[in-house]
Amino acid sequence: MKKMKMTFEIVISSILLFLVPLFSVAQTSSEVMQSGSFVINMGIQPQTIGNGLKPYGLIYSLITNFKIPVKWIIAPGKAKDGIDIIYNGTELRGGPFIIEAQYRSQALNDTINKWLAKGVVGFTTTSPITVPVAMTLQFATVPRWTLDLQNGIIAIPYFKNAGIPNSA
Repeated sequence: MKKMKMTFEIVISSILLFLVPLFSVAQTSSEVMQSGSFVINMGIQPQTIGNGLKPYGLIYSLITNFKIPVKWIIAPGKAKDGIDIIYNGTELRGGPFIIEAQYRSQALNDTINKWLAKGVVGFTTTSPITVPVAMTLQFATVPRWTLDLQNGIIAIPYFKNAGIPNSA
């Protein structure tokens, strides 16, 4: 059997293809994220397991364990690899995610810190920011994946590297 090599970009695209139909998709809307919101930076280069896959495990954990919404930020009409938002001089690309300040608690912050130690890159905002919200990921629509016997084995290491449990 031929071994297939998949880049992070292809794997992430595959994971997101499963996610997109499950969430209500509306046109991008501008929303203000208050100071104290947590931003997951998805545009770090080079991509690694820690900064490219672990963020999806963090998001899965926050949605399933804390039942909080996560905002997915994508600038409408941006070019490939374009900028989604700029915050305090930092250009954020790759569809960053935001956990709103109102949902932050000590338990949630402890969870975020555990994922930061695994390589997730993010920061807490110190001032409000208006962002283009493409989608709000919520507990009611958290996905459950089914992998086929022939090719599903290819995706399993990526889910494991992301920290998404087998129960998903």
